[in-house]
Amino acid sequence: MNFIDIVNIIFENKYKYKEISEKDKIDGFFKINQKFLLNKKLFNICNSFNNKSCDKASAIDLYNIYFKNVHKTPGWYWTKSPLKKVNTKVKKISNPDKQLLIENFQLTEIDLDFLITNFKDDVDYELKILKRFK
Repeated sequence: MNFIDIVNIIFENKYKYKEISEKDKIDGFFKINQKFLLNKKLFNICNSFNNKSCDKASAIDLYNIYFKNVHKTPGWYWTKSPLKKVNTKVKKISNPDKQLLIENFQLTEIDLDFLITNFKDDVDYELKILKRFK
């Protein structure tokens, strides 16, 4: 059982808590405790659980007791990462431009397609330089 399953059980599926083994609690403790450190109210408690002599499985048990009245994962627990904007407008390279690149860099059609697919910005830059001097 991974730590995501344990978190879902602590917050949402409390009736399954007895299914979590001691080993699973110990294995998931570090990630779970680091997430709880983000909450200002729990910071001191979580910091004390980071002590080496603290029983990790018991700490998870205490979290379960602390959140016994919470039936939905709090919004602060899962942080949202910013989405990267995907450039949907991909400017295609015309056939004369492709031929210019093939001739100057001695590429095959397959090589050029690979470069366009994976290194579009670099290909555009080189094409711009070639056009400037031609």
